[in-house]
Amino acid sequence: MTWAGRLAQVQGALQNVQQDLSSISSDASSDPDNLALDGSELEGDAQAALDPNYDPPPADNADWVSAMNDYVIAGEDYSGDNTNEQDDNPAQASQEIEAGNSALARFNAANGGVLNGTIQPL
Repeated sequence: MTWAGRLAQVQGALQNVQQDLSSISSDASSDPDNLALDGSELEGDAQAALDPNYDPPPADNADWVSAMNDYVIAGEDYSGDNTNEQDDNPAQASQEIEAGNSALARFNAANGGVLNGTIQPL
């Protein structure tokens, strides 16, 4: 399966990840009490983008997997689900989101901009 075909399968999860990242960005300054819920949603949506029930992504997907895993960890940090409790804080979560955004941008660049318009910031 081509990446475009896989992208069609995970489109909803990617849109949810984008929505979660937007909510986190907004709530970080306006409503920090919502960050735990936002983080929980990001955690679940990023995991859905890696769902093994879909066809696997292309073999050169290290940046894709890294990005989604970074988003899962950020979600855990915000929601308090991280098993390393010292990482359960917005500063650590923000670092994970930045790492995820960087990995996703690398993936996008290596795959001809396949994610352009799907998830931002890219």
